[in-house]
Amino acid sequence: MTTNFDKVYQSAATKLSSSTVKVKTYRDKDLALLAKGDAQSRVLLKVHGSIDDIGSMVFTRSDYIKLRNENPLFQRVLSSLAVTNTLIFIGCGLRDPDLVLMLEDLAAISIGFGEHVCLIDNKQSSELQRVYRDCFGLQCVRYQYDKQHSELPRAVAELVDLTSKRRAEMAAASLW
Repeated sequence: MTTNFDKVYQSAATKLSSSTVKVKTYRDKDLALLAKGDAQSRVLLKVHGSIDDIGSMVFTRSDYIKLRNENPLFQRVLSSLAVTNTLIFIGCGLRDPDLVLMLEDLAAISIGFGEHVCLIDNKQSSELQRVYRDCFGLQCVRYQYDKQHSELPRAVAELVDLTSKRRAEMAAASLW
């Protein structure tokens, strides 16, 4: 998922997936298929629309409200993805009204479904990290701040290693 409507992440995902990634927005009618999952598919969900459809782009508070009111399937798909998967928040501020609302709702209902993770730089306060943990159920992984966020790839690599180890543990214990 991305909250960006530009094509920067989309282009990278397309290249890395050898053009097999499917791009969807909140307007797509087949979003329920995302919640079912498919080991053969990779989907990029552009939650605030796409530059390819200027009318779909979400900017204002009114746009956020309109998105929620006119696209209830989208809201349910996001919730189901968040309950059945681990979300990793990279490079996004958790001030997005829809994202905050979803995280608040999930924190109330998703105890026992696992944790979500966010990568934040150490410039962020420990108080913010506590709020993310206590209010949103997010586990924060911190990295050293600099203007280029040069430590971010290391933090992502650390998450990849932790994920691989956890998958191996689960496979050995037949937990899936």
